[in-house]
Amino acid sequence: MKLLVKNYSLVFFSCFFLLICTYLFALDAWFVLDDYNWLHPFSLKDMLTYFSQSWGHGSAYRPMMRISFFIDYQLFGENPLGWHLHSYILHTLNASILFLIVFFFNKKYTPAVITALLFTIAPWGHDNIAWISARTYSLASLFYLIALYTALLHVSTQRLSLLFFSSITLLIALMTYESSVSFAPILGLFLFFFRKPLDLSIKRLFYIVLHFGLLTLLFLIVRYFILQGNGSLNANHANYFQGLLINFDILKHIIFYDYPFISIFVLSAFVLFMGLQWYQKTLKNTLCVGVLLAALTLVSYLPFSQIGGVAYRFLYLTQIPYIYAISAVIYGLIQFEQQFFKRAIFSNILLLIILTGFAAASVEISKEWQVAGRLSKSIPEQFKQQYPSEPKGFNLVFQNIPDAYKRAGVFLTYFEYAIGRQYPSFTQKIFRAERLLQTNNFATKRPDLPGKYFLFQGDKLIELSQVQWEVFNGLRQYTITEANFDGDLYLKLNPDVAEHYARFKLSDNGWVHWSAHGKQEGRIALPRATP
Repeated sequence: MKLLVKNYSLVFFSCFFLLICTYLFALDAWFVLDDYNWLHPFSLKDMLTYFSQSWGHGSAYRPMMRISFFIDYQLFGENPLGWHLHSYILHTLNASILFLIVFFFNKKYTPAVITALLFTIAPWGHDNIAWISARTYSLASLFYLIALYTALLHVSTQRLSLLFFSSITLLIALMTYESSVSFAPILGLFLFFFRKPLDLSIKRLFYIVLHFGLLTLLFLIVRYFILQGNGSLNANHANYFQGLLINFDILKHIIFYDYPFISIFVLSAFVLFMGLQWYQKTLKNTLCVGVLLAALTLVSYLPFSQIGGVAYRFLYLTQIPYIYAISAVIYGLIQFEQQFFKRAIFSNILLLIILTGFAAASVEISKEWQVAGRLSKSIPEQFKQQYPSEPKGFNLVFQNIPDAYKRAGVFLTYFEYAIGRQYPSFTQKIFRAERLLQTNNFATKRPDLPGKYFLFQGDKLIELSQVQWEVFNGLRQYTITEANFDGDLYLKLNPDVAEHYARFKLSDNGWVHWSAHGKQEGRIALPRATP
């Protein structure tokens, strides 16, 4: 036991160090997307209401998620470093508990350590690591995995204190994220496949699963009344048990989503994995664990099975079967080499290559989250510089505000709050121009839009007049001439041209460049505010 605790501590700190190294760039990333939802003062009274009402987003009941953000705001305010470190610690804890679960079944440290290390830096989990609001899934997974591990320990030791602790952690997981309702059937499958090594009778297995099943049912009943009958089991009000077959389609996103080379390796690893396990005559047990983890993959995605498309954050637990398969292949190769060549040189080199590849992919994504954070912080700051006091008497129309930067989200949600929160009593309407134009609403809302127009171009927030904005979007036709050409705006909209003019100290307003080159290149040029 002492050796296990010592190795657990070593695994935890190794994984945390590895995670910090690979996601170093994202540590200072500013708040993005839903993060703005948590950037306001809380009180203890507010926190108590989390247990008696919906979160307000799809009638989801997630009080523990909200408490997590409540604590962060109290401790760190609007310093994102503390928020990110909290998320990093949660992910590291999940990796180290996964180490304990794998060790529980095979009693060998090497495959358990490899699984934990790969899970720590696998690029599939970047949303849950680098995006603060995606912590919901890693937080729920932490209590889910603790409940699973302690339930397994209860079965092997028959200590009631472990059963009690497992029940409490399951309730916390259920109050964090809806997919935790999968716990009882997943635990039942684990126990059924490993009942002989655990010396577990079918009758006792039934009572253990019934205990957790009734606990989950009790939670769902209480949840139903708290939400006053409005909340289904998922955040989208769809039948929770619909769409299970759809989840099989989700599996392909784990191995084919954005990472083709890693996908090829994972598929190859599965083939090699099966051969090694067959050779070592351990295929049955290994397949059981793989099937169980695949079942966890399917069930954990159920709350979002009705949503078109896949987001990385939904797939946090679903990467485990593939991580486990890779670690099993590497461990099988180690045994094979040691048996025939005495030294596992090739398999250790292979492990180093895989870890390096995963780390390189995660570092690249970490940089993307850093840039996304800079964009999210820069746009409201630039607006505040243009309007130090609260803008009144006009509405605001913004265009080209980035929803994402590559694989990292920026402003798909809560952009309006990011602008308005800078002023004490902001009441102006904010419109995203693309949505107005896409739905042909501009013609009907135009009388309601006496306002200011802003275009985000490059890394600059540029204010346009209504005439300029309409010309830019083809709502008004104007022939650009030297007389009405807005040279200052042209240089703002084309920063590379502005840099060229500054370098060679050219004195004209950009007309020469646009008429000679810019027009043919399709560069943006607009008339002055009042042509």
